[in-house]
Amino acid sequence: MAETINKLSGDDDVAKPHHSDNRFDLKSFGEPPVLIITHKAYELALDRAAQRDADEGGVIDAFMMYGGDRRKLVVIDEALDVVQGVRVDLTSLNPYFPSGVDFRCSEMWFLL
Repeated sequence: MAETINKLSGDDDVAKPHHSDNRFDLKSFGEPPVLIITHKAYELALDRAAQRDADEGGVIDAFMMYGGDRRKLVVIDEALDVVQGVRVDLTSLNPYFPSGVDFRCSEMWFLL
């Protein structure tokens, strides 16, 4: 993809791919006008951003920056699997509700 974009633009430095066979450091993500990453890398960066403590280098921010400003356009060539099924039980939910909530109440389950 990068080769095609560069050929069409007439400039070998317009598009840069970042993947397992062609890695570059976080600070370099903002240099090319077109940064090409895999949807998996984008998904992992979103996960790290959601847990901000673990996103030490600000990977998602690095993906989104170009020349000191936010990128104007981000294109993802595949649909992301952003919906994940999760199983929970009452014990794991307890910390998120005020004490005294009776989970046996059918109206409470309707709200959940």
